[in-house]
Amino acid sequence: MLSGPRSKSGQKLDLTPAEVVDWLASDPSSILISRTYASKTVGGLISDTGKGLAVDKVNIDTGDASGILGPNPTVESYMSDGHGNIRLRKIWNLEGRTYRTEKVSRFSYLPLGGSEWRPLSTFNQNDQFGFYPGTVDKEANRVLG
Repeated sequence: MLSGPRSKSGQKLDLTPAEVVDWLASDPSSILISRTYASKTVGGLISDTGKGLAVDKVNIDTGDASGILGPNPTVESYMSDGHGNIRLRKIWNLEGRTYRTEKVSRFSYLPLGGSEWRPLSTFNQNDQFGFYPGTVDKEANRVLG
């Protein structure tokens, strides 16, 4: 099971399955997955504030996982360049305490070898206006949509 075990003391029940982000052709025994982490509670107190979507490298033979990108509650999805580098993320548009999502998707990119995310584009789902990334070309260092 790619989503991994869930703690009985989790603050919420998360039924979101993990998604393969990169099949890692250079390392056939591992894959990159994105999966949601929920806060853990102990005695009613939050003991771990790491919640949200994260990227882990998972060894498919042993099931061992190591963190690539930590949990982020504002990220909806990640995209790699097909060579093990996470390059794009889709951001939730959250409003107030109700967390109603808007119909506008925001995307940001991580420059190759960089550590800070930069704005890339927006896409309005109502009128289909804007740029919606489809793939990352590592050799050309370009996003195609």
